[in-house]
Amino acid sequence: MKLVLSECINRVKENDSDALVDLYHQYKPIVFVLMNKYRIQEFDRNDWLQEGLICCYLSASSYEADKGISFGYYFKLNFIRRIFSVLRSQYAKKRNESQPVESLDSYLETHYELPVVFLKRSQNLVLENQLILKDELEATLEQFSPFELDVFVKYLEGKENEDIGSELECSVKQVKNAFDRISQKTKIYRM
Repeated sequence: MKLVLSECINRVKENDSDALVDLYHQYKPIVFVLMNKYRIQEFDRNDWLQEGLICCYLSASSYEADKGISFGYYFKLNFIRRIFSVLRSQYAKKRNESQPVESLDSYLETHYELPVVFLKRSQNLVLENQLILKDELEATLEQFSPFELDVFVKYLEGKENEDIGSELECSVKQVKNAFDRISQKTKIYRM
């Protein structure tokens, strides 16, 4: 029996295990996506599914619909945080003489492929927020044309419209138009 989402969440809050199974079944694809994205040593498929079920229960138990966030997004954020918690725990256990130390900047550059310019602007964000930001940034960058992407990267490097135009061999008006399209796509407004 398939329940309406809000009813299902309320029944999970009342410790209804059937409602939890139904709810988890709807959101299990999130677990599979993250399972393919992150690697946790000695975690097999069943471990991922179990962690997902636990996180689904905890997410449903603390979910407040009036906060303006969908349950799917709330569950995904909580599950990502749970994954990072497990990863932090593993890396803490692995710190010994046989494990070389690697800086966070170096780790992010090699593992998450963010350009250095993005890392410099978000150094004070924690790892979890950087990864969420990375996912959102990648989704946004996919909307850009190749020219818009070039303009955006030059802008993030701190270059002025005139410099961007000369480097990309186009007019300042073309740069401004590209930036207007970028602003519309990202809701970013230049100061």
